[in-house]
Amino acid sequence: MTNRSKSVRALALLLMGGILIITGAVSVGLYAFEAWSVAGAADQSIVFWMLPFLLGGLLLIGFGVTLLVFWRLLAKAESER
Repeated sequence: MTNRSKSVRALALLLMGGILIITGAVSVGLYAFEAWSVAGAADQSIVFWMLPFLLGGLLLIGFGVTLLVFWRLLAKAESER
């Protein structure tokens, strides 16, 4: 494998990881905002129905962090050569 393909792969991991983390943070923030906005309402079922946004956001953040760890390992291995 050439150095160019490794650097392209490292850049792709960095971009995908960053996008996943940002998307996950927005999703968790959306859930928090909706939960806060219905805090005093009589019907708070939206908090339950928005749980997929919270759980999906946490998964996206986890996947993004994993990709950034892989990026760091790839960059470290590339710099040692």
